[in-house]
Amino acid sequence: MAISAEGKFTFADVWQGGVFVCRRAIVINSVLGLVLIVSAGLLRRLSPEGSWLQWFMFGYGIFALIYFWILILYRSNKTSRQSPNLQGVVKYSFGDNGYLLETAHTRAEIKWSAMVKWRENKHILLLYSHPRVGSLVPKRFFQNAAEVGAVRELLQANVKKA
Repeated sequence: MAISAEGKFTFADVWQGGVFVCRRAIVINSVLGLVLIVSAGLLRRLSPEGSWLQWFMFGYGIFALIYFWILILYRSNKTSRQSPNLQGVVKYSFGDNGYLLETAHTRAEIKWSAMVKWRENKHILLLYSHPRVGSLVPKRFFQNAAEVGAVRELLQANVKKA
């Protein structure tokens, strides 16, 4: 029973993968940024003449709020344009023993026993053969939701969910 998925990667696919992978850092930095901005505002109310500390806190708060978004935007754009494996049609074939990945430049067979974890969100599946390196599989590559469910069942039976 092989389940096939194929399509062309878009910038949006790479962007969604980047945001999904970095979401914890985005949340932490957003909270830090907001705390710093609010603290700078409170410091301004206590000391209206202003100090270098309040300006530093305000500036770093703004930086913390936007840094990861700009980084993910830059990296997603660069990756989607420059990675040869993301150009053209990418094919996945999922089966009982693992999955096969084929591109114009690559053919790789990955056994379930080589997988360390997997994750998913509304748009993508991330398949990890290393704790910090994952393969992105857009759910839109599948023909229908039933195929996504079947792959999810294969993953649940064979790979630890992160």
